[in-house]
Formats: sequence, structure tokens, C-alpha cells
Amino acid sequence: VEHETTSGSVTFRSPRPHPQQLPTTTLAAMADVAVDTGAPKGAAAFGDRQVEHETTSGTDKQFPKVMGFLFTLALVLIGVFFKPGDADGEVARAAAGGLTDVQRLYPFYIHVCIMIFAGFAFLMTFLKRYSYSAAGYNFLLCAYIMIWAIFCVGFWHNVHAGHWERQHTSMTYLIEGLFAGGAVMISFGAVLGKTNPSQLLIIAFLEIIFYSFNFYVGSLNVGATDSGGSMFVHTFGAYFGVALAIQLSPKGAGTIDHPYNGPSYRSDMTAMIGTLFLWIMWPSFNGALAADGDQLRVIINTVLSLSGSVLTTFIASHSLQAARVTWESEAQFDMVHVQNATLAGGVAIGAISNLVVEPWVAILVGAMAGYLSTYGYHAVTPALSKALNLDDTCGVHNLHGMPGVFGAIVSMICVGMATPEAYGSTWSNTFDEDETAGDQVIKQLWALLITLIISLVSGTVTGIIAREYFVSPQWPHEAFSDHIMWEVPDDFVNEGQAMDRSLTPKSAAKLHTAHLVAGASATANPVAAPAAAAAGAGETKAEEAPAAADDGADAPAAEGEEAA
Repeated sequence: VEHETTSGSVTFRSPRPHPQQLPTTTLAAMADVAVDTGAPKGAAAFGDRQVEHETTSGTDKQFPKVMGFLFTLALVLIGVFFKPGDADGEVARAAAGGLTDVQRLYPFYIHVCIMIFAGFAFLMTFLKRYSYSAAGYNFLLCAYIMIWAIFCVGFWHNVHAGHWERQHTSMTYLIEGLFAGGAVMISFGAVLGKTNPSQLLIIAFLEIIFYSFNFYVGSLNVGATDSGGSMFVHTFGAYFGVALAIQLSPKGAGTIDHPYNGPSYRSDMTAMIGTLFLWIMWPSFNGALAADGDQLRVIINTVLSLSGSVLTTFIASHSLQAARVTWESEAQFDMVHVQNATLAGGVAIGAISNLVVEPWVAILVGAMAGYLSTYGYHAVTPALSKALNLDDTCGVHNLHGMPGVFGAIVSMICVGMATPEAYGSTWSNTFDEDETAGDQVIKQLWALLITLIISLVSGTVTGIIAREYFVSPQWPHEAFSDHIMWEVPDDFVNEGQAMDRSLTPKSAAKLHTAHLVAGASATANPVAAPAAAAAGAGETKAEEAPAAADDGADAPAAEGEEAA
């Protein structure tokens, strides 16, 4: 919409229009359903397959059984392999004048916990109709992962140590659980809005198994250094999520803008709260389990790198947008870039945060990561969407994938230039006494390659399992919307809601779904389309009749519903 202001001409862009403004051909392409194809009743097209679903309700009926089974399994395994924390050890450390694990690690635990439970949750509330699910599923999954990861990570520690005694639960395991939760939340971002809770639980269950195995191979066996998880958390989580998204994205989802796959002004601001939580707490994430003597370097390097990524993100966002428009004066900042690419410095610096690097190097790494991530949102995502049908909802490939790989490559350069004189007494924290810096370069390379292979293969397998054995939300009618699985308040949705205020959010959404179905069907069968729309409106009207009778103020509701 062009309009004149005192400062010149401003263009308001709406890349994801209101559903009722979309051409029926677009809706038909989104639904990928033809009425006259002979598909059985109760089946919807999901890609090139037929997926059975309940036509009367989109709620996930498998959830209680799946959650109950996974919770019981984790409970039994924790009971078998773990015992209470080592209180005697804490007393001994205090008596010796040292810091106890609680004094040393609990502050870091709090910071990382805020990152995982609050930072990721708020960051993913950018979808205008999916905030309950983004924050609620984040809460559910992370709480489950805290328990399940203790067993999985502890299991591989036992394998590496070669003993099978019951282990003490500890602050270290709690923080390891949070790191594992971070990897799964990264993957969750890639399929945000396109999965049911049961699918997410199975994904979390399997991903933690593969995540802990990858850490065992790359860190404990190969011996790579990755204090902040550039490879073992971010790269793994991102490419696991990319593989998931390829398997779980409906056909054409990567090239069609779903009307609800986007922000509102308010949801963008809640997402920005998540960005700030993550940005502030990121030094603790990278340094929580760093060795004594390394934590100072980790915290300083991370702060400098994050700051560098903020500056270049704003530069890149404006300059890349300027390349799209006719006049440079029309270039604007993109909130997607600011919410995400400003964090890329924390991702990239993770693999070298504990190394001896000059301050300008840390800033430069963050600056390059910020630009790389912004360019990913600008150009790489559209290219992958067309080439691979990749509908990466949060753009985790841009924020965690590419910066994670970049950080791993930088770590090879930094360890290759390391000398014992520069590290002093902390040399043994990173390097074996009998190895050269060149040996560590090979370890970093192997760890990166192993991480990419395990994440892509395991993500593909997990995606196939989640797709074939669990029901996905119907596309496009149930995607990116809370009303399927959550009781929502009356102000839940403005877009697509009928003008008659007597309609509840669920019935308004159902009425809107009827219009979507009618629009999708119009191209394939013009005769059946009016009947579908009338049936949907009639069903909604019947459901709302008692509400209208109870409230005299809603007397004109019938006319409003018929008009809608």
C-alpha cells in the first residue's frame, strides 16, 4: 500500500496475505487435495501420501499413551542406573575450603535454564496463532528431556569409563540435560506448527539417544574441543531439524506462504523478549562446564562475539533489503534478522570460546557469523525451500546450522595455531600432552563430519517414524494454529474470525476452515464448493445456537453467521 507521509513514500509489505485474500488456486495448492480424486473419507493428502485422520476433531488422541509410556520408561531407567547426589563429596569440598558443586555450578544452571525454558520459548512465539503451542510444548519437552537425557548421557559416560555402577545424580548432569534440551529445541524450531505433541515426544525421545551418542563419539572418543556446543549442540540440532522438516513438510509447503506462518506486531515483540534472554545468558551456556582457567576466556570471547553479530546483523539486514528495492531510501530492517542472526555470534564462538584468541578475533567471528546468518534468511532459505521443499519454520539452518559449521571450521584454524606457551597451565584442558596442534585439527574435522552424518541420517529416520506412525496436523487447515490442541481465549484470533462476536474462537476457526476447504475445492469441483462452505457454516451455526439463546445481546448473531 503506497501512501504519502511527511518523510516520503513508505511501502507496507504483506508477504503472507489474509486467507480470504488468497486466490483459490493458491489455497488448492496449499491443501493439495482434490475432491474428485476418489480419496477415502477421513483421509487428507500429505505430500503424495494419504494420511488418515479424525474428521470430527484434530486433537492428538495418542498423547496420553505416548507420554505415559515414555515417562514410565525414563522413570524406571533412572531408578536402575542412578542414585542420590553425592552429599559427602560436597561436605568434603567445603571442608577443604573449595567451592561446592552447588556454589560453582548452580548459578550457571539458572542462567542456562532461563535460556532453554524461557529464551527458546519466547523466541518461537513469533507465529501469530501458535504462541501457546510454542511456549507450552517447549516447557513439556524440556521437562521430559531433563529426565531422559540424564540417563542417555550417563549411559555413554559409563560406556566410555568401562564401568556400570549406579551413578550419583549431579549438577553436571542437570546442565547436560539442559544442553540436550537446547539441541531438541533447535530441531523443534524447524518443524514448528506442523507437528502434534505425540510426534514431538517421539522426536525428543529418539533425538536424545542420537545426540548423546554423537557426543560420546565426537567428544569422548575423538577428543574434539567444543566448549559451547557449536558442533555437538547447534550443528547437530540444526541438521537433525532440517532432515525432520524435509520428511514432515507437506508437498509444496516450502514454496507457499501459509497465511498463519508469520508474525503479528505483538508476536514479534514477544519473540524479541526471547532473543534478549538468549543473548544475555549465552555466555553461561558456553562456559557452564568449561574447565577451571577456561571460563574467563569463554565468557569474554562469547560476549565480544555476540556484540559483533548484533552490529553486522543490522548492517546486513539494511543492505540486503536495499538490494531488493528500487530506491535505497526504501530499505528497512527485518525483524526476523534481528531476532535470530544477532545470536549467531554465540553459536559460532562456541567451538573456540575456551581457546586463546585475540579479542578482535572473537569480535570478527561474531561479525562474520551475524552476516552469514542474515544472508541465510535473505537468500539461502528461499533457495532451499524451492530445491528441497524445506519448510524450516524458524530458520534454524540459518541461526544454528551455518554458524555452527562456520565455528567448527574456525576452531580448526585456531587449534592449528595454538602453542603451549600461549596457554600456559591451561594447555592440558584442551590438548593431550603427547599430541601436536595438528592432531587436534584432525580431531575437529572428524567431529564435524561425524556430527553432520549422524544428525542428517538420524533426523531422516526419526522424521519417517514420526510421519508414518503418528498423525500429523491436517494441512493447511490445522497448521500453525493453537485452537486444535488448546483452550484459547476469546481474543485468540482476529484474522479469519467472523464479525459476529458470539462466535467462540474454536467455532470461528472452524468456520474459517470451511472457507479454506471450499476455496481449495473450488478449482477441482466448482459444484461441490458452495455445498462445502454451506455445510461448514451450518455446523458452526448449530453449535453456537445455545450461546446466542443465552445472551440477548447476541440476537443478531444468526444474520452475522449467515453473512460470514
